[in-house]
Amino acid sequence: FYRMNMLNSELVKGYKDISEDLDLDLVVNSWGVSGTVIPASNQPRNYKEIVSYSDLKAYAGYFYSMLVQGIIPMAFQEQWTISVSHSLGDIYAHLERAYESLRKIDELKNVNELIKMSSIEEVW
Repeated sequence: FYRMNMLNSELVKGYKDISEDLDLDLVVNSWGVSGTVIPASNQPRNYKEIVSYSDLKAYAGYFYSMLVQGIIPMAFQEQWTISVSHSLGDIYAHLERAYESLRKIDELKNVNELIKMSSIEEVW
């Protein structure tokens, strides 16, 4: 598990760095080989807080833009799990795409603009 824990630590660190670089409200949680990101300014402590604190439109934009870029992200309120199949290259590729996704969403400030476009590829 050492290798998978190390990869998970890189992914968590990467998301925290992205949040800091882009000045985003993003809560990053992890345990062992799993983790999650929540588009919120405060650390939720229960389901009710996850729902009330989270920016669901921002997460929808993140989710769809990651899919367009070839990454299957975790669903909202779900977690990722690092496996023996993952490599450090996979983690860095994921983080590069996550950075672009979150940067573009932050730049647009309105996920509805993404939805109105005829093709999400026009944005990316």
